[in-house]
Amino acid sequence: MGWISEIYKSLGKYKDAEKLNLKSLETRKRVLGDEHPDILISMSNLAHVLMNLSRTVEAIEMMQRAARLQNKVLGAEHRSTKGSYQTFAEWTAEHNAAISFDTDSDGAETDTEID
Repeated sequence: MGWISEIYKSLGKYKDAEKLNLKSLETRKRVLGDEHPDILISMSNLAHVLMNLSRTVEAIEMMQRAARLQNKVLGAEHRSTKGSYQTFAEWTAEHNAAISFDTDSDGAETDTEID
């Protein structure tokens, strides 16, 4: 399923890719357990699809969960762990730099910065 979702993603069919990634993640969790390395790949792939769908906060949160689990399962020095933390940091910085301040009913500015 993963390679098919990658084809959808490369064709810009992000909704289809998201559906397949979710199905893959659910199936892998059920069969392999919550901390199997394949689960971590599915989580990272889903995060990238969410980012392509402009669902930035969801993508950042998914990538953060993937990075934390990779750290636990694979270790801090594993290249996948480092890559996920790097992606998480870049996405978070880009998101925080692009925050638009909304004005609430009192005229005060509010933001959606991610910590």
